[in-house]
Amino acid sequence: MNAKEAAHLIDISAVRTHHTMSDIEEIVGYAKEYQFINVHVLPNWM
Repeated sequence: MNAKEAAHLIDISAVRTHHTMSDIEEIVGYAKEYQFINVHVLPNWM
């Protein structure tokens, strides 16, 4: 199993109050690159 295959099985998150917009953008970039199945953020970032 390679990294992209494993990413299809993993949820990633940025749900701590100290996360910034740049943290969210970074995690979304990783999600797009590796095709994570889901990204969780706090509702105020939606």
